[in-house]
Amino acid sequence: MFTAHCPHEQQNVLLNLSSIETMRKVPDGFAVTFVCTCGHRGTTHMSRMGRSLRNPSPTEGL
Repeated sequence: MFTAHCPHEQQNVLLNLSSIETMRKVPDGFAVTFVCTCGHRGTTHMSRMGRSLRNPSPTEGL
């Protein structure tokens, strides 16, 4: 499980691994595209240690 910021709900949500659509390596860790339980997509950035690096803007990842 992991937490991510849902741009539609405008809050952090707890998601399971099946919510991940894509995961790509970026210089500071990974960019993870997910589908929230509400059905909307978002992107979060994770460090190699699993911590969220920042909350993306509501339009990022669309």
